[in-house]
Amino acid sequence: METQVVDLLGGVKVLGEYLQSNLDLVRATREGLPAEQSDVVVRTATVLARAIDVLGDKKKAVHWLTTSNRALGGEIPITLLDTSAGVHEIETLPGRIEYGVYS
Repeated sequence: METQVVDLLGGVKVLGEYLQSNLDLVRATREGLPAEQSDVVVRTATVLARAIDVLGDKKKAVHWLTTSNRALGGEIPITLLDTSAGVHEIETLPGRIEYGVYS
């Protein structure tokens, strides 16, 4: 598991333990949140971490997630994280950016 996702969620200070796997992350977030909210929080952190990796820094990644995107028909990426279909669409975009396809 990428440490960056855990760091974005507040690390040990917030989650209360060192996490070794995605299952640990699910368990830790479900302790403080209902399952549905936990899922959205983990999805958002995972997408943000990937965007940071591709775009180079958190400020650029947050801007990308919160700005209308032509590849999504003008939708704002972060608004699509509440469904699995939306997450799938958003997860493909950083890979396209990484390989030089405008998104």
